[in-house]
Amino acid sequence: MGSKSRMPKLIPSFPSYEGPHQVGTVEVEVPVSVLVDDLREEEGIRVKFEQKERTIHTILFRIYYPATGEHPDNSAEGEYNGKGWGDYLHGLIRGGKGKPVYWVPEPYQEEYVKAYLRFGGLSKEWLVNWIGGRASLLPHFLNNITIPAVANSPLEKLPSTTSCFPTMIFSHGLGGSRLAYSHICSNLASYGVVVFAPEHRDGSGPVSIIRKKKLNGEKEFPTESVPYVNIPHKLTEEMSEGRDFQLSTRFTELSLLYKAVQSLNAGIIPKGTIFGPEGEEVDGDDSQLSMFKDKLDVKAPGRVIWAGHSFGAATMVQFIKSIYYMGSEEWKTQVPLFTLREHEAADLRSQITKKSPLLLLDLWSLSLLGSKRTYWLWKKPLPQVMPLREGEKDGEEACRLLTIMSQQFYVWKENMWAVKWILSRNPGVRDGAVREIFDYDPITGKRIVTPPSSTNTSGSATPASEEEVAGKNNGYRPPKLYYIKQSAHLSQSDFNLLFPIMFRKAVPDPQKVFGLNVRAAVQWLREAGFRRGLAPHEQIGGQNDDGEIFECAEVEEGLEGLSVEEKVEKGEKKQVLEGWVRLGLHEEKIKKKAVKEAVREGMGAGGEADLEAEGDLEEGRERRERRNKI
Repeated sequence: MGSKSRMPKLIPSFPSYEGPHQVGTVEVEVPVSVLVDDLREEEGIRVKFEQKERTIHTILFRIYYPATGEHPDNSAEGEYNGKGWGDYLHGLIRGGKGKPVYWVPEPYQEEYVKAYLRFGGLSKEWLVNWIGGRASLLPHFLNNITIPAVANSPLEKLPSTTSCFPTMIFSHGLGGSRLAYSHICSNLASYGVVVFAPEHRDGSGPVSIIRKKKLNGEKEFPTESVPYVNIPHKLTEEMSEGRDFQLSTRFTELSLLYKAVQSLNAGIIPKGTIFGPEGEEVDGDDSQLSMFKDKLDVKAPGRVIWAGHSFGAATMVQFIKSIYYMGSEEWKTQVPLFTLREHEAADLRSQITKKSPLLLLDLWSLSLLGSKRTYWLWKKPLPQVMPLREGEKDGEEACRLLTIMSQQFYVWKENMWAVKWILSRNPGVRDGAVREIFDYDPITGKRIVTPPSSTNTSGSATPASEEEVAGKNNGYRPPKLYYIKQSAHLSQSDFNLLFPIMFRKAVPDPQKVFGLNVRAAVQWLREAGFRRGLAPHEQIGGQNDDGEIFECAEVEEGLEGLSVEEKVEKGEKKQVLEGWVRLGLHEEKIKKKAVKEAVREGMGAGGEADLEAEGDLEEGRERRERRNKI
């Protein structure tokens, strides 16, 4: 029996979702011209950065949501519906639940399979065409992977405890797509969250296909392909400029997606919207998308949930900061990565507050280092970790920032050092309350003397108070930071679940790791003010108290002030959840010089000259002088 369970399946499959709701999913592509004023039909938005430029014509995203489980075009079990014999056979297996949702994006599966082969390092194009072509067996296995969600299923009825569903926007990492994180998005949907997962057209995915409006009676959509752009991971000026260009594209897409979400909630279906992989053009408000009208929790400030994995998490960090500090005096002196029109900026700025929920999965923080253009943001705290002022308190003061790291990224000390820097409410300032001992700036290498500025409710920059710097303000809300033992960087994506054999040494139990991520995210959302909109979860480690997963964590070795002993509350021993580890914000022991020198390389010769003038590179200069003598 045991040997059978270890045998790989010919067609990989997903486990069932953990929550009680069934999950529906729809795919949407919206022309940019209908979301932005003063744009002509079929005109796109130009994103410029330094000497680079790209045009965004559409935004593509998939929605995962709690559903009835029914299919609007459901045929009788086993009835051929004319959409293809593969779909018919899947319909038999799925009990007649309609057309399956394929994991490799339709209708351009061949392009995606070949793109993933290139992304994986296959450089010879003839080999890519052979392995990824129809004559090969590989595409037949990959193209038939399905996700357990029901395509186009009606939205579930709202619980009696709430008037709208919690709503999340999730940004994918490098090599990702609108379907690469289907399982984390769908699991959250199974608990009651509506998740919007965009596919970024910034060259970070293996490929993305843009469908444009049909002209002159064309049967097929005119398409444009956005290939993967290979940017070195090493901290150099080339890397910083490349990532900044991608971030500027992503920020524009996120702002457009936010506007599309607001439109759907208002019952307005943008004209020219393409619905589903089949490409049904929607021009009226009687579309199935109208089911989201007045059902999304996006109206009140601080209610949209922002989330991402890896570079997607870094995207959300920089996006939140860019919006929150927009309009401040310091912002006016910078060249921002993207700009918004006044009314659009006001809408987003009112939405992003100190209480905006932010979920960071395996944050790739080093992608934010070394940029001259965003250096000022590096020194700014995330609004979620800033103390609440008296007028901002409403009885729900818990920090709405959760970061979950994999073991693979946890042992990468340079990245963890930067993660903790980002999570600090006073980056670079000593704070005994949370054991922050950063006392130098990682980019300039200069010792920090004055605290960074914070932002008031109007968005203008003001100096942080002494109480805030010292940690004496009782409005301080420490962020939640955890890591999961025996997990890999891709454990939070679909890849580890579908292809466990590739990670078997590092991740012996991928489903357990994934379950910890989901349950922690759901519990965190309960504490962040969404309790009424979420379905109850199953017991965790034999316990079912609301805060159990956070209270039962192991504690990072050597963390002062915390104990690994079992706590006793209400006469019961709290179990320690094995493999789930709470981290502190104490500084990582790393080779600081190595990080500094790498970041200086990204700053260029001018930045290095400035540092040498300060005497901070004395040792490095002496080494160069000795080398020159030789």
